[in-house]
Amino acid sequence: MRKFIYLTTITLDIFYIVGIVSQFMHNPHIDHCNVVARTFRYVQKALGQGLLYEGKEYIQIFGYCDADGVG
Repeated sequence: MRKFIYLTTITLDIFYIVGIVSQFMHNPHIDHCNVVARTFRYVQKALGQGLLYEGKEYIQIFGYCDADGVG
């Protein structure tokens, strides 16, 4: 399971899956093992994908978040 949790440092989009499956770490069912295997296949296919930033003199990156916990 440590290797599975380590993958969250490489691909951030599997945080939710790792959190759910790790709840059943001490008493896993065959369905949980299937989810882990499927996630490994997903990560294996998605490793070469990502964002490429070319080396230019000036680059600006903007990020926005809508975090309204009340509304």
